[in-house]
Amino acid sequence: MRRLPRLLLPLLILAAGIAGFALLVQTRPQVPQGEPEERVWTVAVAPVSLGPAQPQLQLYGEIVAGREVELRALVAGEIVDVGTALREGAPVAAGELILQIDPFEYEAALEERRAQLKEARAGLAQLQAQREAQEATLRRERQQYVLLERDVTRQRQLKRSGSIAQKTLDTAELELTRAGQRVNVAESTLAGDAARIEQQEAAIARMEVGVRRAERDLDNARLAAPFAGFLTDIAAQEGKRVGVNDRIANLIDSDWLEARISLSDDQFGRLLGGAGLIGRRAEVIWHAGAGERRFDAVVERQAGRIDAAVGGVTIFARLPDLAPDTPLRPGAFVEVRMPDRQFENVAVLPEAALFEGDRVYVIGDDDRLQARAVELVARDGTDLLLRGALQDGDRVLVTRFATAGPGVKVRLRDTAEDDATGSGAAGSPAQGEAG
Repeated sequence: MRRLPRLLLPLLILAAGIAGFALLVQTRPQVPQGEPEERVWTVAVAPVSLGPAQPQLQLYGEIVAGREVELRALVAGEIVDVGTALREGAPVAAGELILQIDPFEYEAALEERRAQLKEARAGLAQLQAQREAQEATLRRERQQYVLLERDVTRQRQLKRSGSIAQKTLDTAELELTRAGQRVNVAESTLAGDAARIEQQEAAIARMEVGVRRAERDLDNARLAAPFAGFLTDIAAQEGKRVGVNDRIANLIDSDWLEARISLSDDQFGRLLGGAGLIGRRAEVIWHAGAGERRFDAVVERQAGRIDAAVGGVTIFARLPDLAPDTPLRPGAFVEVRMPDRQFENVAVLPEAALFEGDRVYVIGDDDRLQARAVELVARDGTDLLLRGALQDGDRVLVTRFATAGPGVKVRLRDTAEDDATGSGAAGSPAQGEAG
C-alpha cells in the first residue's frame, strides 16, 4: 500500500498533459480558408490550314548490283597476260582485256581444221568433175541407144519383106541390148557420183562447223569485259593454269546500281493508290562520313516475292545517271526520300499536337481546351497529316503537359517575349497564377 502513491503519480501527470493539449486544440483560433485559384498553363499553338498535302516518305535501303556476272574461263590453258583492270575494285571498260590464255594450241587447231576443210573442198571439186564427165558419157550412150533402136526397127521391116537374113536382125538386136546395158551402167554410176557428192558436202559442212568452233575457242582464249563496271573477288593471275569453267572474277555493272528499299504494307498501299509505284522518282542519299552524296533514282520494279515472315514489300529504284568513276558500291546503306501520294483536305500539324493517337485539343474562345477527334493519315518527317473535326483557323495545342484535357484553361505564349528571354518552358504555369 505504501508503493501505490508512487505508481499513481506518473499516471496523473500524463493525464493532465493530455487534457491540457485537448483544451488548447479546442480553443485555437479558426483561420477562414478561401477557394484555390485555377491553374492557367502557358502554351503554344499551331494554326489549322486545311488543303492538299504531299508528304515525303523517309525510307532506308541498300545499294545492290542491278547486273552482275561471274566471269569464268571458257577454254583451258595457261594465263600468259592479264589486263591492268584485273585488280580488286578496279574499273574496266566494255571490251577491255581481262586476261589472255596461251593461244598456241587453239591457233594450231584452227589451222589444222582449215586445211582439212580445204582438202574436203578439193575432193568435192573432183567429184563434181567426175559427175560432169559421167553425164556426158550418159548422153552419148543414150544417143547411141536411140540410133541402134532405129536400126533394129528398120531391119525388122526388111526381115518381114525377106530382104535380110535372121542372123543380121539378131546381131542388131544384140547390139541394142548391149547399148541399153551401157545406159543403165552410166545412169547407176551417175547416181553414185551424186551420192558421193552429197556425202562430201556434208563432210564439208561438218568441217566448217569445226572451223567456226576453233575460231571461237581462239577468241575465247582472250577474256574481255562484256560491259563496263568494276571487278571483285579476283581468283586468277598471270602464270596460273585454268580449266574450262574456272572462276576468274565477278564483274558488277557500274551503270546499273539499284537501291533495294523496304516498304511497309501501309506505305505500299498508299503508293499504289496514288499515281502508281513504277516510274516514281526518288532521291538516294549516301552518308559518307561527315558528308553526303545525293543521287536521282527511279523505281523500276518490285520484288518477285513477298516474304510473309518479314512483312512489307521490297522495291528497287535504279540510279540511272551515275558517273563511270562513282565511288558508290553495292552494300552501301542509304537513305531514300520519295514523294508519298497526295492527300486532300488535311491539316499539317507538329507531332506534339496528337494526343492518345486520335485527338487534338483546340483553344476555344474562352481560352479553354476542347477535344477534337482526328485521324492520322500520314507522316511527313516530324509533322503529321490529320483529318477530322478541324476547321481552318483553329488553334491546336502543341505543348505537352500532364494535365492537358477538355476544359483546362490556358493562355498563349508570347512569342516575342520567348525570343527575348530565350526560353519559356513548355507547359509551365503562368506567373502569379499558380494556386
